[in-house]
Amino acid sequence: FHSSYLQSLEDNMEQSVQDYLCFLKYCLHGEEEVPRCVERISWTDLLCFAKKQGIVGVYWDGIVKMPDSTNNKPSEDDVMDWMGETVKLQRHGKKLDNRTVEVFNNLRADGFECCVLKGQTNNRFYPSTYSRTPGDIDIWVYSSRNRLLHYILDKFGKTVVSYHHLDYPSYSDTPIDAHTTPIYSTNPFNNIRVQKYFQSEAKRQMTNVIPLADGSKVYGLTNDVNLLFQLMHLHKHLCYEGIGIRQLIDYFYLLKGASISQEETISLINNIKRMHLAKFAN
Repeated sequence: FHSSYLQSLEDNMEQSVQDYLCFLKYCLHGEEEVPRCVERISWTDLLCFAKKQGIVGVYWDGIVKMPDSTNNKPSEDDVMDWMGETVKLQRHGKKLDNRTVEVFNNLRADGFECCVLKGQTNNRFYPSTYSRTPGDIDIWVYSSRNRLLHYILDKFGKTVVSYHHLDYPSYSDTPIDAHTTPIYSTNPFNNIRVQKYFQSEAKRQMTNVIPLADGSKVYGLTNDVNLLFQLMHLHKHLCYEGIGIRQLIDYFYLLKGASISQEETISLINNIKRMHLAKFAN
C-alpha cells in the first residue's frame, strides 16, 4: 500500500506540473484556445507553483483572458487570492523601478557612466506592465574595479567583491550588483573574447535610453547586445546555478520583442558561434 500510494502521489504531481506547463503555454501565446488541462487545475495549487517559480504575473495574464465559457474558471475566492498576489507584485515592481532609477542617477551624478542590465529593463518586453516578477538590480558601471571599489567603500563602508561585480549595499532589502563587466566565461580563453566584445560595445550601451514602466528613463543594453548577454546569462544559470522558468520567459519575451537589423542579426550569430554558444542556442 505504501509504495503504491507514493507512486500515485508521484504520478499526480507529474500530471499537475504538466498541466501547469500546458496552461503556461496558453498564457504566453494568447491566440490559442484554452487548453483542456484547465479543467484539472487547482488554482490554489497553481498559485503556489507560480509564486515558487516567480511567474505569478505571467499566469495572471492568461487567467484574465480566458472566456467566461471556460470550464473550471477560478472561483471568486481564487480570483481574490490571485489579485492579492498581483497587487503585491505591482507594488514591488514600482519600488524596484524607483530604486533602479535612484541608483542609476546617483552613480551618474558621482561621475560614473553606467547602464542597467536585464532586471527592470526587461519589463518593456512583457505584454502587461509589471507582470514580470522583479529580482535584484544589476548595473554595469564603466569603470576600473579599483575606482569602483574605493567609491563603494567610501560611500557604504563595506562591499563583497567577485570577479565581475561588487556588492552595492544601498538598500538592506534589495540586492544590488555593480558590475565592472556584464558577464564572464569560466573558460579563460573564451573569456578573453567575451571581455573584448563587451569592452568594444561599452560606450554604445552607456548612452542607450530605455524607458521604464513608470515613465522614467535609464540607460540599458541595445537589443543586439542584450540578446547575446542574456543568452550567456541563461547558459551560466544552466551550467552552474540552475535555470528557472522565469529566466526562460525573460528570454522568450526578449526574442519576441527585441527588433534588430539584418546586419546586427548576422553579427549576433557570429558572436554566438565565436563564444561557443551555438549548440546551446539551438
